[in-house]
Amino acid sequence: MLVAKQVADIVTVARGLLAFVFLWLGVTQRAGALPVACWVLILAWTGDALDGPIARRSRISYHTWLEVRPKSESPIALRCCT
Repeated sequence: MLVAKQVADIVTVARGLLAFVFLWLGVTQRAGALPVACWVLILAWTGDALDGPIARRSRISYHTWLEVRPKSESPIALRCCT
């Protein structure tokens, strides 16, 4: 049975796949794919807005394979914020 954090991870992976779809549309279809690209972007933004609240609903507290460390401990965040 899937827990909330796993569902959030699936949404995150789907957003990553949508990035490739978005890129493919731009390379192959150019301006003709603009309406479809807009819907892909809206879908990706919706997934981005939903995956955090979904993950926080999880009753089980553990780190998943996509959530290795908090953003505050990220090397990029430490370099940018110090």
